Amino acid sequence: MTSADIIEEVEKTIGYHFHNQALLEQAFTRKSYSAEQGGEDNEVLEFYGDSVLNFIVTKFLNSKFGGLTKDQEFCSQYNESELTNLRKKLVCKETLAERAAFLDLPQYLLLGNGDEKQHAEERPSVKEDLFEAIIGAVAVDSAYDIKTLTSVVTTMLDPQYYLGNGFDSSEDAVSELQEWYLRKGYGYPDYRFRGGILCITGESVECSLILPECNKSFSELGVSQAWAKQKLAGSVLDYLDDQGLLADPNDVVPNPSKENAISQLNQLYQHGFISEPEYVDEQIVGKDGKPAWYVELHIAGRKNYWHGSFSKKKEGHHELAYSTLLDVLGINKKD
Repeated sequence: MTSADIIEEVEKTIGYHFHNQALLEQAFTRKSYSAEQGGEDNEVLEFYGDSVLNFIVTKFLNSKFGGLTKDQEFCSQYNESELTNLRKKLVCKETLAERAAFLDLPQYLLLGNGDEKQHAEERPSVKEDLFEAIIGAVAVDSAYDIKTLTSVVTTMLDPQYYLGNGFDSSEDAVSELQEWYLRKGYGYPDYRFRGGILCITGESVECSLILPECNKSFSELGVSQAWAKQKLAGSVLDYLDDQGLLADPNDVVPNPSKENAISQLNQLYQHGFISEPEYVDEQIVGKDGKPAWYVELHIAGRKNYWHGSFSKKKEGHHELAYSTLLDVLGINKKD
């Protein structure tokens, strides 16, 4: 494939024809290549592309979620924090690298010998740099024409796809809430959806959920089912966190042990999972006629209490604390 063929192919891919095709070639030129062959690399274009990208994505979010009320005041379906998070996800390294690879752009990178040997074109940071450099090249070539830049960014990034399908589920609120449900033994969250909800910014989808922990109902609106569900999951997680319900006793005490049972039980008390442990001690005479200790361990609000006779009081505290700890954590004691 000749250089002219590559330029034509890239122009078709991004939906823009360059007046100065040298700028497009520069966008694909790594510093390692220019150091060996001469000419300019793409680092400065990355800088301009990064700034343009943030602006165009902000403009996109404004038109997608914002609008004027009947009183000519601006309102948005999402608040400042939510919009910041959306923009951050749309322009993060992972998203840009994913889009550059999807468009088959890294294959045309001009690399120095060292970069070629290390297969630099496969690195996410290199793909991200390329994506931004192309946007920067378009910005310079079009004299920062807003209509052109909006069209190119929309074509290359396809933000509507991510708004409709969500981002990496391993990092989002939906995944975190699902893990909490499963830990608590509730199964999977039962999300309910209702479409056609009209609001100032257009038609939305409503997502609702009843939280088994307190039988409390939650609902949120979003531009799609995916985003409504993510927004709802975030609200539920915020509620659980505020109520001290988000953490799990097993997270506080991941490795229960008899020697540390007393302090570990106190950790659960300090985190609000149980009431303060109360030990009741009484010196008695054992079956063998020797002095012994009868020990009880009570935790207010729990049906059971733990008790037994022991040769030493300290031994009794450790044994009962360990049995109580396993019960609170839902672990069956093994002999």
